[in-house]
Formats: sequence, C-alpha cells, structure tokens
Amino acid sequence: MSIEELLVTLDAIRKDVTALANQLAHTIGTTMSDTVEIAKTFSSIGLEGKNLLSATEATARTRNQQYRS
Repeated sequence: MSIEELLVTLDAIRKDVTALANQLAHTIGTTMSDTVEIAKTFSSIGLEGKNLLSATEATARTRNQQYRS
C-alpha cells in the first residue's frame, strides 16, 4: 500500500469514527471523545471497517447503560 492509499484509508476511518461519535453523542449522550477512545482501542487490536464501527457502537452503548444505572 502506498503512502497516498494509506492516507486515504486513514482519512476514511477518521470520518467514519467521527460520524459514529457524533451520532452516538446525539442519540445516547456519550461523549465524542469516549467513542473515539473506544475505536482507538479496537483499532489497536486489529479491528477495521464495519467490525470496528460495530464493536465501537456496542461498547459505547453498553458503557452508557452502565453509567445510567
């Protein structure tokens, strides 16, 4: 993968995670920074694409429910 391709991929991931963080901030009240941190953790263990976003969303929703209890 070239540097240019890598930068395009990283930009797409950033946009997807930011959009998810924004959505969750508006729907369940979690902070965008918490969602981004969750995504960073999952990314560091190799999750990517839809798997990364799904795991991030599920974890953010679970954490949000735990904080409300």
